[in-house]
Formats: sequence, structure tokens, C-alpha cells
Amino acid sequence: MPKTLNQWFEMHPAGDGFLASGLCRPDELTLTRVFAPGFSNEAIQQVMVRAAEIFPHMERNRFSARKSCWTFENALFHFSRRPEDGICLGVFTCRETEGFDAALLDQLFEEFHTGNLRKTS
Repeated sequence: MPKTLNQWFEMHPAGDGFLASGLCRPDELTLTRVFAPGFSNEAIQQVMVRAAEIFPHMERNRFSARKSCWTFENALFHFSRRPEDGICLGVFTCRETEGFDAALLDQLFEEFHTGNLRKTS
């Protein structure tokens, strides 16, 4: 991963309701951050790698999406893959949409896709 992307990921804040996040390269090198109990870096790494494997299959079958959101019993998993380099960003948030900082989440994904990597405040 470009050094600036690594730094950006490490610096992005844990917004209200953010539980964990991950950044995964096509070679499966993964960075993770955990913000809440019940999540582990190892588990987030595995989720990121497996989620990244799904995107090419979806695109081949014309289910392309810039960002997806998967609903689990106790969390939402927001996930996106950059088409130009295959790097993926995933963020787990609390399940209640009013319980997490949606504006910050949107900003993180916008910065991730545009490459305008600044310290999100």
C-alpha cells in the first residue's frame, strides 16, 4: 500500500459508533483497527480478505457497486473496493443508523476513492 494510504488509515478517527475497520490489498496484506470490545484484529483481517474475494465475482456478474453495506445481527459492515488498484476499505459500525457518524463514514469512503487522503477530523 502506498505509505500515504497506510498513514491515512492509521490516522482516521474512530467516529461515534465505529466498531472496527480494515484496509486490504489484493495480495491480502491487511491493516486493521479495533475500536470496540468483541472484535479482534485477526477476525477483522479474515473478514476483509474474504469480503475482498467476493467483489471480482460480483463485478463479473454485473453486480457492481462502489460501496456495499452488509447487515449483521449486531453491526453493519460498510465495504468498498477501489477498481484501479483493488485495495479495499471496510468499516464496522453499530447497527442503528442514528448510532454512528454517517457523515464521517461517507467522508472516509470519499477520501479513499478520490485519493485525497487528508487527516479526517
